[in-house]
Amino acid sequence: MKDRGKDMEHNLISIIIPTYNRVEFIERALNSITMQNYDNYEVIVVDDGSTDDTESYMAKIVKENNKISFHKKPNNSGPSDSRKIGFKKSKGDVVVFFDDDDEYTDLNLFTSVMKMFEKNVIAVLTTSKRNTKNGESIAEHVLGYEGEFTSDEMLDTMQLTKTKPNSTFTAFFDKKNLVNVQLEEMITINDSSIYLRAFLGKGIVRVIDKEFGYYHIHSNNISEKMPMKFIEENISEKNKIFKESNLMKTHPSWFDEHYMVTLEFYIGNSKPSFKDVKYLNDKYKKDFNKSFTAIKMYLYLYKRRLARILGR
Repeated sequence: MKDRGKDMEHNLISIIIPTYNRVEFIERALNSITMQNYDNYEVIVVDDGSTDDTESYMAKIVKENNKISFHKKPNNSGPSDSRKIGFKKSKGDVVVFFDDDDEYTDLNLFTSVMKMFEKNVIAVLTTSKRNTKNGESIAEHVLGYEGEFTSDEMLDTMQLTKTKPNSTFTAFFDKKNLVNVQLEEMITINDSSIYLRAFLGKGIVRVIDKEFGYYHIHSNNISEKMPMKFIEENISEKNKIFKESNLMKTHPSWFDEHYMVTLEFYIGNSKPSFKDVKYLNDKYKKDFNKSFTAIKMYLYLYKRRLARILGR
C-alpha cells in the first residue's frame, strides 16, 4: 500500500469476490468492474470449492487480464472465510467487498469515489437498485441521507435510524482502518458487520445517496435461506462490536435493537421454527438491556403467528 497523502485519487482499489458454483453470474460481475474508467484496481476472486465451470472460466480470464487473480480453496468453508482470504491477499489502499452476482452500472463510480478519499476519510458509501428476476422488478433503494458523518454517528445509527446500503459492493473502505479495527478477527465477515466494524475506527464517512449498480435478487441468493449458524455468528459479532465500543455508555440498548433487526430478517427470510428463535433468545438474553421485555413479547407473538400458520 502507498502512504496516504493529501488524497487517494489515484491509489489502488482491491475488489474481493467470494464465489461458489455461480459461473453464470461472475462474468457479468467482472465485466462491470473492468469497464470502469479507473484503471488502478485489482480483483481477487476466491473460489469456495466450486464444482461447476468456474475454475476453467477464471483460468481464461486471468490470462487475459493481469489485474484479476483467482484462488481456489481446497474445501468449502463459506463466503466469510473467502472474504478473509481475499482481504489478506489484497494490496490496495481501498477495499471493496463484492459478491459474484453484483453489478456496477456507472462507469465513473471508482473515479468519483476515489476523489472523495482524503486523509481522515475511512469510508465512502453509495447504494444500488434491487433487481429481481432478471429485470422483471427493479426497485429503488435510496438511503435518505447524504453528506459527511463521523464514524461514531454511523456506528450509532446504521441499520437503526440510517438505512444500510443493499450490500457492500457500492461501499469503499480504507484498508488501514479495517486492519486497525481487526477485520481479520471478525466472527463472520458479512455486509452489516463489515459496516459496523469499520465504523469502530475514528474518522469521517462520506455518503452519496445515488444508485451505482444492481443488487440482484434470485433464488440462489445467500439470504434466501440462512442457516442458524450464520445468524448466530452475525448476532455474536454485533455483540462483540457493542462491547468493544463506547456504546454501552452512549447507547445502552444498541445491541437489543440490532438483535431485533437480525431476528426479524431471519424470520422474514428463513421462516425458522419457534425452537430456533427461542434458542437465540435464551443464548443472548444475558446481554440484553431494558428491551428484554419487548424481545420476550416479540417471541410470544411469533409463537402465536407460527401456531396460526401451522393450524394449531
